[in-house]
Amino acid sequence: MSDAPEPTPYFPHMEAPEVPLPRKTIPGSIGCLSAFVLMLVLIGVVVAYFYTISDYSTELNVDGTYHFSGTLVKVKKVLFVSRYKLVIAAQNGKRLTLPPLISPEVNGQKLFLALKPGLCVDGDITSKQGFLHDLSIKLGDQTFQFDTAAGWIAVAPTPEQSPTP
Repeated sequence: MSDAPEPTPYFPHMEAPEVPLPRKTIPGSIGCLSAFVLMLVLIGVVVAYFYTISDYSTELNVDGTYHFSGTLVKVKKVLFVSRYKLVIAAQNGKRLTLPPLISPEVNGQKLFLALKPGLCVDGDITSKQGFLHDLSIKLGDQTFQFDTAAGWIAVAPTPEQSPTP
């Protein structure tokens, strides 16, 4: 007895065609690996960008005004954009990192790029709904005001701050 079905006039018996096994190609494997590595690099760059833009002191997210005073530790640049974060060693012993800010320009030069560590910094920052609303900062002998609507405004020194001739 044979296991093969009997051919009928309506359904003739046919053998399955021989199909070659698929081959693994080196260019295809390299292409898939390259796409995977490129995707990982892109994800890493996006994560690094969002980390650098959001890495600032969390107490500044609370609504209200926060006063700070101390010395400048360093200026950190945010990846891929022209924004900077000032890291301040406050007098209360804590490190305070301000949210990312556009650098004010003095005589066409970006001020934050010229700041040296150890500079005396004093100011007030106001947050509303978890976002920076305005900032008043004194960097050495220069005073600046940042408003989200108007941007940076240089504040002239008061008569008692001005040097006498």
